Amino acid sequence: MKNKLIILLFFSFALILFAESKKSTNELPERYGKWFKEEVVYIITPKEKEVFFKLESDRERDIFIEAFWKQRDPTPGTPENEFKKEHYRRINYANQMFGRAIATPGWKTDRGRIYIILGPPMNVQRFTSYTKIYPTEVWSYHQAPRGGLPPAFHIVFFDKKGLGEYVLYSPMNDGPQSLLIGYQSHPHDYFGAYQKLYDVNTFLAQISISLIPGEAVNPGQPTMASDLLVQKINKVPQKEVKDIYADNFLKYKDIIEVEYTANYIGNENLVQIITDHSGTTFVNYFIELEKLSLNLYQDTYYTDIKVNGVLTTLSDQIIYQFEKIYSVKLNQEQFEILRNSSFAIYDMFPLIPGTYKFSLLLKNTVSKEFTSFEKDIYISENKEQLLMTPPLLAYGLKQSSLSSSSLIPFQTNEGQLLCSPRNIFLKNDTLYVFFQIRGLNDNLKDKAKINFTFFRGEEEFFTVSKKLTEYSETGENILAGFSLKDFPSSDFKLVISLSDPNNQQILTWSKYFSVSPTMQIARPQIFSKVISSVKGALVHYIKGIQYLNKGDVIEGSELLEKAFHQNPRIIDFALGLSRANLLLKHFEKIEPILLPFLDNSNPNYEVLNYLSEAKKNLSQYEEAIKFYKDIISHFGLRLDTLNSLGYCYYRLGDYSEARTAWKKSLEINPNQREIKKLLDSIKN
Repeated sequence: MKNKLIILLFFSFALILFAESKKSTNELPERYGKWFKEEVVYIITPKEKEVFFKLESDRERDIFIEAFWKQRDPTPGTPENEFKKEHYRRINYANQMFGRAIATPGWKTDRGRIYIILGPPMNVQRFTSYTKIYPTEVWSYHQAPRGGLPPAFHIVFFDKKGLGEYVLYSPMNDGPQSLLIGYQSHPHDYFGAYQKLYDVNTFLAQISISLIPGEAVNPGQPTMASDLLVQKINKVPQKEVKDIYADNFLKYKDIIEVEYTANYIGNENLVQIITDHSGTTFVNYFIELEKLSLNLYQDTYYTDIKVNGVLTTLSDQIIYQFEKIYSVKLNQEQFEILRNSSFAIYDMFPLIPGTYKFSLLLKNTVSKEFTSFEKDIYISENKEQLLMTPPLLAYGLKQSSLSSSSLIPFQTNEGQLLCSPRNIFLKNDTLYVFFQIRGLNDNLKDKAKINFTFFRGEEEFFTVSKKLTEYSETGENILAGFSLKDFPSSDFKLVISLSDPNNQQILTWSKYFSVSPTMQIARPQIFSKVISSVKGALVHYIKGIQYLNKGDVIEGSELLEKAFHQNPRIIDFALGLSRANLLLKHFEKIEPILLPFLDNSNPNYEVLNYLSEAKKNLSQYEEAIKFYKDIISHFGLRLDTLNSLGYCYYRLGDYSEARTAWKKSLEINPNQREIKKLLDSIKN
């Protein structure tokens, strides 16, 4: 009864899922419903299905289907998608061969499903002339292991009802007795049935209890491994595709250009928070592309990589965003080096305290491919809080010839760390471990210890304990190097802990890494933008903008003031300070800042806008009108500009011009109650 109840509940749940799926597919236009229900039903992943049903237009579905096949293309650089071509060949074959004598379409039969998923078997043995067994087929596969399947195995189908439709055989659920015609015995009498089948055909009897050649079995006792094999086959297509692209397709389909949406590429990434000697915290990030597509022109390989970053609070308030373009130009020799490794970007930016979500979108503008990642970031506002940053593992330490005022990603006092998210090292590498400790009191600085313990599996392999002062005078920046020459090729766990003077652990982190048995690893070719001339001013500017966006105008204004006075010739610094003064209602300060950037031949919208707003708030309406007209002349009609222009005319008593401006504004957006009231007040 218990087993029956479980089976009943299972089928009830399955029927609910089927009803929901059927309802969803029936709501799709016919060709998309057919694509999902018939053409890709065996190879689509749950994530892809979930995303597909969230798409709202045929255009989005078409682009998604294009992306679906591209993710499975074994040779993406060629015009033909061999996977897609072979998949439809298998469907056609299944329909022709397995659906001829029955009402069920061939693709929908058990043989059709297995053929579509695994392809043609190496060998097929048919048992159709025996009077004591049902018609049976044994498909034998010998292939490279995939999706958890063994390199060699058999699949059995039998005509269970004698009606011509072969069903998949399960050693545990069906057993050898199911293959015997008219066999009368206990349904679980596997051994007796096995003996009967053995008398008819020894090969079929052996396969009836084990689908895996060479598997150790008890005579007549079906193996669990064979039934697990059957279950694994259905999941093979899902394991062979990285369906993270589907999430990114859904996330970015309304943000990036159409030609990018179907071309998601994978990446490896890491983010490390490092605080410099001045107390400024920097987000250092690394992104390594799964592939880099380049164009060739006159012996030069080239592309432009566009990177967009966005920092938001947990309530989705934008705190900071940036865009950078990396122009990649390589000669033949450089291209060969890159072809044997990978392309990666190092970069960094300062960030004020808080809890954020960091989203990065990278686009290859030549190949129209994109990738992305997201990370949660927390920077404590309490500088006295005792904490240890997550350790960063690096395979190299690069000395820089640049000045200490330069912004260099992953920089320590000893040099720039060269790292990779995979944390795979060679035996001739030095393993560099970097982390920072904050909030140390004097007692801990003088007497605390840092412990490095390496584990191979559960066994402790190597331990080093030293006083904190042996690594750093201040105890804050820790960089330790360990030679790996005596480490065997294996996986390791490194546990780092801080112990107080009583040897009590008070902080700890762990990190996993591997020592490779190979002699060489293709390390990424790193591209980075280094800023040196305006480092201090740039840091003040970025942090100032972040404070403004977060609502702390006073703190933001002070930092933007520092940035501007360090380099008043940079327009972004001038605009940032002008924005702060506008928020603080220091309108009289804006004109002296922006006048040097007023260029009538090539006007800047933000310069004109801040000047016009300042003049309006200073009641200098005629000068404000001049700037508003310049905005309209160079940048077209804008709602806020027309409303402000009308207000200035209104304050000057020129109601005719005010009406003209506000009427044009209402033509753009009729749902402006306040503007309608003002317009009604001056109709006469």
